Amino acid sequence: MSASLRPWFGTLPAWQSYPSMLLVTDGGWLAATRYRNHGGADASFFVSGGVVLYVLWFVSSLPGYLLAGQLSDPKKYGVDLVVPAFYAAMLVPAWKGPRRAIPWAVSGVVALAVHWLVPGWWFIIAGAVSGAISAGLMDDDPPAEDARAKHGDPA
Repeated sequence: MSASLRPWFGTLPAWQSYPSMLLVTDGGWLAATRYRNHGGADASFFVSGGVVLYVLWFVSSLPGYLLAGQLSDPKKYGVDLVVPAFYAAMLVPAWKGPRRAIPWAVSGVVALAVHWLVPGWWFIIAGAVSGAISAGLMDDDPPAEDARAKHGDPA
């Protein structure tokens, strides 16, 4: 995620850009990416959002710590679905068609396969790496047939 922010932070001096990368979170990255895709150019959007998320996370961790003993089974109350549901809700506006979803699908299939075959948390790394590799291998431009169809040109 940090590498995808390079166009935004690459022009800043190291003393400003490197500490900002400590604030990278899934939700903050998605919000900042959407902001940038809609024409936003101010890197302080990412930094201020990251600071707000950090403070809220810190403050909310105290009741979480104090109440953790009361929540012995997170599945009982659906707490285990909060982060995946939030992330899915943030991804919906990022949808750019089925072709751009290929890395998402590759990542998901590889993560599920590794989850079933290898004990531990390796499925997270395998899914992330496979999705990044598949995205890196894709062309930025759609095939010529897709471009013609999009513009209504006959084949």
